[in-house]
Amino acid sequence: MPHVIYRTLQQPSTFRMRLRLAQRGELTMKDRGGWLAFAEWALALALLSLAVIGAASIGVFLLPFALLALALAARRNRAWPEAPTGGMTGVGSICLFVAYTHRAYTPCPTGPIRIRAETGYHGPFSCGGFDPTPWLAVGLLLTAAGCVGYLISRRTRVAGLAA
Repeated sequence: MPHVIYRTLQQPSTFRMRLRLAQRGELTMKDRGGWLAFAEWALALALLSLAVIGAASIGVFLLPFALLALALAARRNRAWPEAPTGGMTGVGSICLFVAYTHRAYTPCPTGPIRIRAETGYHGPFSCGGFDPTPWLAVGLLLTAAGCVGYLISRRTRVAGLAA
């Protein structure tokens, strides 16, 4: 409720106009924007990117859910600016997830691997995997760009409505 009051004080003409349109039944779900629309687009495109990354394994099973989430987000929310900024945030979050799962990366030595068996030590030896640094850098960049881009677009939209 405080959000509605704050919004009424900030944008009285826009709020009243949307209220009148909603009462007449002319406001559709497609006109919905805001943080909820941003989050729905981010989730839908995160599912799609996870399905693409894991296409050889679990991605095939995730693809129907990703397509359903995309269809629901497209039906319920407006596309600009929530879709591109939410998409960047969703894909960036999947990149951060991949970086997190590969955080125990250990590069293999360049030469041949020689394991010296010492008495009393029977631990495993492992090396390899994916380097998480590129995934982390891309994930941070996409997530930050999506969130900052959405905040800027909201600020310019509010300033444009007030003028």
